[in-house]
Amino acid sequence: MKDTDKSKQQLLIELAELRQHLAKLEQLRIECNRSEELVVLQKTALEITERHDLSNLLQGIVERATELLDARGGGLYLCESERRQVRCAVSYNTPHNYTGTTLKYGEGAAGTVAQTGKPLVIDDYRAWSRRAGVFEDEQPFTAILSTPMIWQGEVIGVIHVMDDVEARHFTQANLELLTLFANHAAIALQNARAEATLRESEERYRDLFENAHDLIQSVSPDGKFLYVNRAWRKALGYAEAEVANLTLFDIIHPDSQEHCRRVFQSVLTGEVVDNVEAILVSKTGKRIPVEGSVNCRLKDGKPVATRGIFRDITERKEHEKQLVYMAKHDQLTGVYNRHYFEEIVEQESKRGKRYEHPLGFVMVDVNKFKEINDRFGHQRGDRVLQEIAKLLREQTRETDFVVRYGGDEFIVVLVETDGKTKAVEERIREAVTARNEEKLPTEFPLTLAIGSYHWNPKEGKTLDSILHEVDKRMYEDKATSHAPG
Repeated sequence: MKDTDKSKQQLLIELAELRQHLAKLEQLRIECNRSEELVVLQKTALEITERHDLSNLLQGIVERATELLDARGGGLYLCESERRQVRCAVSYNTPHNYTGTTLKYGEGAAGTVAQTGKPLVIDDYRAWSRRAGVFEDEQPFTAILSTPMIWQGEVIGVIHVMDDVEARHFTQANLELLTLFANHAAIALQNARAEATLRESEERYRDLFENAHDLIQSVSPDGKFLYVNRAWRKALGYAEAEVANLTLFDIIHPDSQEHCRRVFQSVLTGEVVDNVEAILVSKTGKRIPVEGSVNCRLKDGKPVATRGIFRDITERKEHEKQLVYMAKHDQLTGVYNRHYFEEIVEQESKRGKRYEHPLGFVMVDVNKFKEINDRFGHQRGDRVLQEIAKLLREQTRETDFVVRYGGDEFIVVLVETDGKTKAVEERIREAVTARNEEKLPTEFPLTLAIGSYHWNPKEGKTLDSILHEVDKRMYEDKATSHAPG
């Protein structure tokens, strides 16, 4: 009897040791499974963070969560906090596509998790008292595991995994695993949203730059183009692919190279140039005057890229050129006007005195011009003046100045004549004679009264006295030719 009791006692001890061993084995199995799950979780989290497109990311989150929990299907709801509702963004492997379905906060599993911020395990959704009415007719799920996606203390979404197997029950370990995954998913979601916002912002600015009428460019510190807009490419005639092979100074006209290099170096130091003018040169060699502003983006005190906005000022420059021309020239004949004559004489007389270069003055008056106007009309008279102006230009050098002095009077300033003033006077007379011979008898003859004076700087005569002498000689010639008016 004692031996039997001893045997039973030994058996109980061995049975207790076996149970402890089995418990240890079960713990090791759980820990091993947990370790495997964590490895899978890490791999899964890395996979979703590599997705940058928002729609693909959301789909990937649900697919990976479903695989991670070995579930039948799943879904993802995004919170619309201002409306206090959640909207289904992904419906994966469910009997129906619930994408777009909205639930109020506190409604259904997703609405409840969004409201409370706490995960939820439901063994049988069909028997759950807070079912969403939108699913009431179908009741497609049995077991549901739902966990919040939390970013900086705020619920931004809800992840569901679901199963329709009657015997399936999600465990606390499943819940912890999905919660960890949801934390990674929330980070990935916010990153994708931030990138999407940044892309949208970049696209808006790029659209703004591309469609701007001004020429916009960005240039690296070594002079290579990082960006040019459509207006820039159109104005300079380059295709987008060609711009990559250009440098800033390839498109700057030689007349502006030195100035632009100084400006570029100043900008690279951080100086902002608000008003700069330059001449660009197009692919075909066309000069394009521009004005604009340039600054530089710095990082840690070092230049990263210059940014320039320029406006084509070709029309303005042409207008300015016309204004300058009109200020100096007679509109009817195209020769210099009396206002500019004073500037010419002052400039050339000073130069003549400095270098002892003589000047010649030839004053010309159209004889009987009043009679021409009276008989043939003012339009014909204007054509006569234009013809005389053209004749005077043809009989003088490019360096000489032909001026309409007033009415039908012209004066020619001969620069550095070397005593040839009289020769020019005779050339003009001969040209008028040739004109008359060519145009008679269909045209009336023209005659000119001419007075000239050769001025030597050593004489010391004033300009007024010289002009008076020239005018006197012209009228003497008019009297000699018996051609008043």
